[in-house]
Amino acid sequence: MSASVEADMRPVLSVLSVDDHPIYSQGLALALHAMKNSRVRNDHGPLRFEYADSLHAASARLQREPGFDLLLLDMMLPDGNGHELLAHLQRNQPDLPVVILSANDSPSDVTMAISAGANGFISKSAPLAEVDQALSDVLSRKIVTPSNYSRSAPTEATLQLDEAVPNLTPRQIEVLGLLARGLPNKRIASILQCQEDTVKSHLKALFNKLEAHNRTECVRRGFQLGLLGHNDS
Repeated sequence: MSASVEADMRPVLSVLSVDDHPIYSQGLALALHAMKNSRVRNDHGPLRFEYADSLHAASARLQREPGFDLLLLDMMLPDGNGHELLAHLQRNQPDLPVVILSANDSPSDVTMAISAGANGFISKSAPLAEVDQALSDVLSRKIVTPSNYSRSAPTEATLQLDEAVPNLTPRQIEVLGLLARGLPNKRIASILQCQEDTVKSHLKALFNKLEAHNRTECVRRGFQLGLLGHNDS
């Protein structure tokens, strides 16, 4: 069986795009469908887009159809801020990957969104190839931020979440950065030229210091506390 036939037989990924500007959301869907060598399609399968133009419409749709594979969310909607829906999803559908698509990609907005539970933040001005790669990375359980995102210290909003920044060793910070790239233990060990058991020990220490229960939560805490910048994702 050819690769193209196998790809056609893969399950269709359902994407809900929540945006009150249909030209952008529908245009993005068409562009991804037409894109040659799309990373998200090649890695994860064909996409089916559905649309909602408000928080109310999105909430109703998610309640009727809880099986979406990915949510694309604009932050500024006619009936409120996207953070409201993000908070609701964290309580009720925490496993649904959420990507923020916003015209405003200031570092504070990016940090707040990731800290609140978003799996990715993409600027609406980003090139199509960057958006395509970012969506593929999020579906691979990585946390994605804009290419121009950087931070040197926790923001005021972050410090309100947790003022105590744990003291990590340089090697633990290296491991955290590689973890943010979605790399498995074996690959991290290869990059750091150490044993896989050593990586596991570093991860155990990171989980303990960052009060995290899994890899994704560990990376999210890294963003919250200003321990990760754009070069880490």
